Amino acid sequence: TNAWAIEQARKLGVPFYILENHWIWGMALANRGQLTEAADVLKSAIRLAELNCERYFAPRLTVTLAWVYEEMQDTESSMRLGTEAVQLGREMNVRDAEAYARLHLARQSRVFADSKQAAEHLQHAEALLTQDHLFKWRHMICLQEELASYWLVCGDLTRAAAHAVSALEQANRTVSRKHVAWARKLVGDIAARGERFDEAASA
Repeated sequence: TNAWAIEQARKLGVPFYILENHWIWGMALANRGQLTEAADVLKSAIRLAELNCERYFAPRLTVTLAWVYEEMQDTESSMRLGTEAVQLGREMNVRDAEAYARLHLARQSRVFADSKQAAEHLQHAEALLTQDHLFKWRHMICLQEELASYWLVCGDLTRAAAHAVSALEQANRTVSRKHVAWARKLVGDIAARGERFDEAASA
């Protein structure tokens, strides 16, 4: 389906839809575990965006590629692209891309035990998400998940649990199955950390 849509967009000479379908295609491949293929598709789209001076998809493609590299365990590339996506999002006023990139970098900062940097990224992301923009509902779930993870690492189980429950409620309401699973894991991890093992097992 994506291949057909891309071909039609090329025939019509509409770069916007070529990039949109590459973005969707890259995410679909990554969600199926085809990470190398996903990275190739997204890199190709980023090159096309640069050639066309495209402002709408450039930061979104970049932060999606950062996520793919995170899944590939290439932390250096993931951090570099996440930082680039923040800059692009800010320069091009694409708030949802900058917010998601901030959440991505907060997660990566926790990997390096840099809680101060993680907190700064979360604060910026939360401020951006108070504004209306594309995909706000999904990014709000991601924000609650990252806040729960942050406070869990910091040892504040009360705050961690509050954010995990909020993430689970929002994920259930929007039928976001991947986020339902992740939020339930967080609830279980927090309960286990608090030695509430029966609650953890039932999460």
